[in-house]
Amino acid sequence: MKRILYITNLPAPYKIDFFQELCKYEDLTVIYERSKAENRNEMWYKKTTNSFHEIYLNGIKIGEENSFDTRICSYLRALKYDFVIVNGYSSFTEMIAILYMKIHKIKFAIMCDGILVKNNSFIKRKVKRLLISSARFWLSSGSLTDQALLECGACKDRIYHYPFTSIKKSELCTKHYNNAAYKLKIKCHSKYMILYVGQMIYRKGIDVLIRAIDYIDLDIQLYLVGGSINKNISDKRIKNVKFLKSNELKDFYKAADVLVLPSREDTWGLVINEALCCGTPVIATDQCGAAIEMIEKNKNGDIVPAGRADLLGKAIKKILLAPNYEEYIRLSLETAKKYTIEKMAKSVSEAIKKYV
Repeated sequence: MKRILYITNLPAPYKIDFFQELCKYEDLTVIYERSKAENRNEMWYKKTTNSFHEIYLNGIKIGEENSFDTRICSYLRALKYDFVIVNGYSSFTEMIAILYMKIHKIKFAIMCDGILVKNNSFIKRKVKRLLISSARFWLSSGSLTDQALLECGACKDRIYHYPFTSIKKSELCTKHYNNAAYKLKIKCHSKYMILYVGQMIYRKGIDVLIRAIDYIDLDIQLYLVGGSINKNISDKRIKNVKFLKSNELKDFYKAADVLVLPSREDTWGLVINEALCCGTPVIATDQCGAAIEMIEKNKNGDIVPAGRADLLGKAIKKILLAPNYEEYIRLSLETAKKYTIEKMAKSVSEAIKKYV
């Protein structure tokens, strides 16, 4: 059992579950940049007694989730740990930590839950390459992340995959259920229910999804869950639900006939994991990391080009009317089984044993 220091931005609920599993394999200390994000509801956070060591920094807050805190160097200087994992490279605190470890030859890995290849400026490309190429090895969530890491100087034979998720094994549905009963429970009276879960921001493509339902001539109800829409919507087929607790959200996943994630850009998209674990097929865009790794056309969902409301609407209608819809459900559940917190922690521990 090695002494591992893990640096991340926030105590997100799925991260806490992951750390609880990882500390079964390693002597784990976690440093959080911040205790909470500006854009998260207070009910999002878990209040738990944890089996790993926790340290909270209290630096200058930057944006909604990151910070600037040079005190990270004092923890690295103490040399109490056998190895360090940095969950990203883009916050100022993470950059400071990586540069300090590079200068002082401290071995570390970068864990990337997702990166999309972008046309960055010359300076940004140079900075990203300096930071990313400094790691001993890289933990990647999938092929899109691999591509971005390789462009920034990562070594192909030192990229290690892990099944990124927010779902514990105990949360997996083992068989399908009567989703009509869940529709009644959440008071959805339409024949078909379409679900979106996430922030109501431009990057998530909500406007594309709203336009897409005009291409669906069926008895549908679209639920937008996760925040307030900034404009009035007169379409009675659309309902906006601001925030749901975890157990309430599961009822919506189970009631839904399809989850749609119409993002213009999404490094991963954990709602895809959450829907599949309930047996709900998923339609997402080709700009979602989780879709590329988890969704198979005509099996557990579909992938459409970002920004195409017409193609999105047609894909939704196709799944709602699919004669083999039960097979979509079965394959959704099968996919979800490959992505659990337990498997994620085991994969990271195996990478540590291999490279440290």
